[in-house]
Amino acid sequence: MNGQATFGYNLPSNATTANIVISDANGQVVFQTPAETTSGFHSFTWDGSSIDGSKVSDGTYTFNVAAVAPDKSAIQSTLSAYGLVSSVNVANGTASLNIGGVSEPLSKIMSIAN
Repeated sequence: MNGQATFGYNLPSNATTANIVISDANGQVVFQTPAETTSGFHSFTWDGSSIDGSKVSDGTYTFNVAAVAPDKSAIQSTLSAYGLVSSVNVANGTASLNIGGVSEPLSKIMSIAN
């Protein structure tokens, strides 16, 4: 939204290293940065810049958190995103929200706030 996006992630345990990785619709990494490594919920606001500092084009991007435990095993984080709901659709008895051009079923929504 407005050239930036806010994401959330929850680490179930402390990590020795963690990185936020943002990829474009083709799966190409456009940005990455170190992430918080303590267990618990964290949020991150991406300003739409690429690895070289230039702004990326509007589009669909995905994010992931790659976290490693002290024993070198991967830590699975729970991811969440924030966005403005532009419409609500009901098809075949299932409600979905249009959030930033992406349709998400109501079952995946964790909270709604103003």
